[in-house]
Amino acid sequence: MIADRALNRTRLARSLLLERHRLNLPDALERLTALPAATPHELHLGLWSRLTAYRPTETSRLLADGAVVRIGLTDAHEQILSAADCAWLRHTVAPGRERRMRAAMPRDIAGLDPRELAATARALLDRDGPLTPTALGEALAAHGAQVGWGERAPERLARAAGCLTGLVAVPPREPWSVVADPVYMTMETWLGRRAGAAEPERLVRRRLAAAGPSTIGELQMWSGLTRLAEVVDRMGLTVYTDVAGETLFDLPGAEIADPETPAPVRFLPHTVLVDGFPTATWAFRETPESATMTVEASRKLTAEESRAVAAEAAGVLTLFAPGRAHVVESP
Repeated sequence: MIADRALNRTRLARSLLLERHRLNLPDALERLTALPAATPHELHLGLWSRLTAYRPTETSRLLADGAVVRIGLTDAHEQILSAADCAWLRHTVAPGRERRMRAAMPRDIAGLDPRELAATARALLDRDGPLTPTALGEALAAHGAQVGWGERAPERLARAAGCLTGLVAVPPREPWSVVADPVYMTMETWLGRRAGAAEPERLVRRRLAAAGPSTIGELQMWSGLTRLAEVVDRMGLTVYTDVAGETLFDLPGAEIADPETPAPVRFLPHTVLVDGFPTATWAFRETPESATMTVEASRKLTAEESRAVAAEAAGVLTLFAPGRAHVVESP
């Protein structure tokens, strides 16, 4: 049996949230597998909350150099991961992305051969790229009209092609740039390497190392893959049962954290962890002169917790809006 607090502290430790770590970005991302990166705030906050002396400009440099990449990996939103991991991870989770795409837009791709759509998108991107989703969709629709695909919505064709091909977001020049219509290239062109072989056992090991003991359902929800029970069964993993009776799997010999380990306040996309658990939400707003962080808690915080939340909120403001007046509104 593994108690809730022991599981919580173990997951925080594996995901680098019990303390900030002195790691270079590619190494940190390989420890974590991938982090959400749909927006600049999401990308930089997730890294700042885990790494000491974090600098957004260094992340921008590594993105521009191709050492790390932003790509749609396990869901519809972009994630950041190391270039070394990109090829094998993208190929391993590709069946899950295709299945989710088919479920989300069955009418839009009915009658289309996914391999033909992906090959066409790659050819267009290699010839004319990088392309915005709008431009890619229009080019796919024009091609489809010539080869008998029928009338298809360009934006849906672009979305389907992105799920099938693995498109890398070409990074903007500034770390906080929000691009209304970003441009994309194929992973193969941007990184100069082809997709590697699917490695589901490696995927499971990496996820357990990054997220701690997990159920089959959690592994499948994260990866989008099915039938992972067959993979897990042949791996010789350690088995735990949680307080709800769920079966969790973990790496043999992996450490389970002391449940009494203190957990610092951490701001993550959309939530604030207090004592290791989601306890508050935050909202950021800014003007050219000032920036404000508003925190709303779901329970009454102790005086010590309130001070810790306010201090961490002030740090987030320094990250998001350096050089401006800062206001923290917290419980």
